[in-house]
Amino acid sequence: MIQLSEAQYRRLRSTQEKPAKAPRFRLTEPKLRLNENEVEQAICDFLRYRGWHVYRNNVGLFRRLNSEGKVRVGEKGMADWFAVRSIGKNWPGYCEFLWLEVKANGKKPTLEQREWLARKRREGYQAEWFDSLDKFAQFYREKYDKAQ
Repeated sequence: MIQLSEAQYRRLRSTQEKPAKAPRFRLTEPKLRLNENEVEQAICDFLRYRGWHVYRNNVGLFRRLNSEGKVRVGEKGMADWFAVRSIGKNWPGYCEFLWLEVKANGKKPTLEQREWLARKRREGYQAEWFDSLDKFAQFYREKYDKAQ
């Protein structure tokens, strides 16, 4: 039998797990928090279902193998995704193009990313960032569903 002093017993009791509390009652469901990969997957599936071809830009600063040197791929702040689709058979060779920056719920793009997207919009491209499928779907309905 092991004998503990009063101080050892109190310390042992304080480190043991406390019973889990029941979740607080809510009238509304808690908001679903998606990470960046989940938001990207949802948006890409949404676009592919509607006939878009979606491509990932692997951009950033990368380290070379067996070297201390680094190489930048793409432009600083460049969007991670782009999507393209044909306008239709009546316009062969013409397409719609969309630059996308996707973030996890509640996250925002960096200053460089916002500036890059703004530059693309000035050049005439659709270039936006989204942190949820709901926001993207609203954008899509306003820009593309009305046009068809």
